[in-house]
Amino acid sequence: MRGKWSILLGLLVIPALLFGSCSGIGDALDEAAGALSEITEALPDSGTAATTVAASPRQVTGTIDAGAPVTVLDQSVGVAGGTVRVNGADNPLDGMVIGVPANSYPEAREFKISCAPVEQHTFGAAFNPVTPLIGIDNGGGYAAELVEVKIPVAVPEDHFAMGFIYDKASGTLEGLPTLAQDAASITVGTRHFSWLVVSIISDALLKADIESGFRPGIDDWQFVNRGSYIAPGGHCAGQTVTALWYYMTQPDGGGLTLNGRYDNNGQKPATPGIWPDDSYGYRFASVIQKDINWESLENRLMMKTVGLNDEVTWKSFAYAMQLNRAPQFVGIKSNAGGGHAMVVYRVANGTLYIADPNYPGNLDRRIAYSGGAFTPYNSGANEEEIAAGNGKAYENIGYVQKTAIINWDTIASRWQEFKAGTIGNNIFPKEKLTYFNAQINDYSELPDNLNFPQKKISIFAWLGNNGALSTIYRDGKVISPQAEAHYLDLQPGKNVLGVYVAAKAANGKIRYVNFRNITINYGGGVAIDPAEMTGKPDTDYTFTAVAGTGMDAVSYNWEINGRSVQSGPMTP
Repeated sequence: MRGKWSILLGLLVIPALLFGSCSGIGDALDEAAGALSEITEALPDSGTAATTVAASPRQVTGTIDAGAPVTVLDQSVGVAGGTVRVNGADNPLDGMVIGVPANSYPEAREFKISCAPVEQHTFGAAFNPVTPLIGIDNGGGYAAELVEVKIPVAVPEDHFAMGFIYDKASGTLEGLPTLAQDAASITVGTRHFSWLVVSIISDALLKADIESGFRPGIDDWQFVNRGSYIAPGGHCAGQTVTALWYYMTQPDGGGLTLNGRYDNNGQKPATPGIWPDDSYGYRFASVIQKDINWESLENRLMMKTVGLNDEVTWKSFAYAMQLNRAPQFVGIKSNAGGGHAMVVYRVANGTLYIADPNYPGNLDRRIAYSGGAFTPYNSGANEEEIAAGNGKAYENIGYVQKTAIINWDTIASRWQEFKAGTIGNNIFPKEKLTYFNAQINDYSELPDNLNFPQKKISIFAWLGNNGALSTIYRDGKVISPQAEAHYLDLQPGKNVLGVYVAAKAANGKIRYVNFRNITINYGGGVAIDPAEMTGKPDTDYTFTAVAGTGMDAVSYNWEINGRSVQSGPMTP
């Protein structure tokens, strides 16, 4: 301002108006050809997450036309488990055996087996069914144990046989893990049933380079597997299966990809340098890990399907991807103990291309296959173990049916909690943030928006009756590292703070609990900087108005020689 006036400076405080919008444009991946198209989508512009719009399954689909089904067996199996066996020389399923482990179901189940001859299909030349469609109806749901199904089938020399679940409603084929095979049968494992069929392919017709379209950095989560309070050892399976589920079901609409979409829970600006504020996605992966009950399933499911036969496993990945052009679930285990879960997104020239939750976005992760054997793959239980030098070699590689890991309806249900912003609220312990309140000379619970009259504030986090650790962020940077208590200098006006809360989990490690955004308004109103100034004629001066108490904008009102002038350009 330049002039020779006596000036009274006032401020008109204008409440902020919040606007939300989102946009996204993307080119779909061509699964049928297996080619990866360029993704040009934009992330959501605000806290309003992308609208959930169902899309077609992201894999090759087709139909199988079959004759009328004929029931071949109806047998009850109790809670103690048992064996269902089909006998009869003239029965096309003669010799079929279903082994049901004890406690697979909480009650007795009636197993009804039927078969229908395959007459024609639209899945292409690589699909060569050598059994009828086999219907197994036991009331639905998932078994708590891996159920083994031995299917009689003649497998010619130099051919590979694989079992598939055929979903008539979606028109999809999903490969089943092979537990055993010989010239007269194949044994597969599953936790749920529908229509089964066994297909064969000549070894010479297995393609050398098979592409799904899934890519790290585009279709995986953007955060690293560090484990959480409810999944302290890591959430590799939860992170893997949710990424696969998102890719396959496209809940936000066709062509929209996962990586970075929900960075900072989908709010702008994005904060790729701050992983803890991706709380919805991080909790989603952890909750699904908890739902899987991976620690107990590990020995009963993956451990039965991993490391059985490297040649069969290699061909399973190749054949399944060649037929359905979908990414596959790979389970690995170490001879030193422990397992890990990842995505296979490409099978090419003796290599499985891997999306590893410990290395999100990394395109260089591989499992090599040569001379009928896999080379051990190096990773770890979680990122912390790897950073501490406790990574390990995983010598045993296995093909795992992804929908056998967890009921995908459960993932869909948890996704609704994700979209509502409530994911994990009923599973994670509730954290409590407190601040020192001078008016009562004690700590009070810190609300999401607080008007605070003092420059310094003390913040303390609790988990139940125990102190928790927290880290404070402002403007994308850590302003107070992980500690039990924080003593902060507030800036005049609005202070938007991110608070990452962690606590000691069951394994004694400090693990993720939650991330919260807190607004603290310091100053009780507005402030002018400098509050007082002695000026000189014909000199420019700058005044800065800072809004507090939740206000985002101010305007100046000038009183010059008794005349009121609103903010704006001024001339003598």
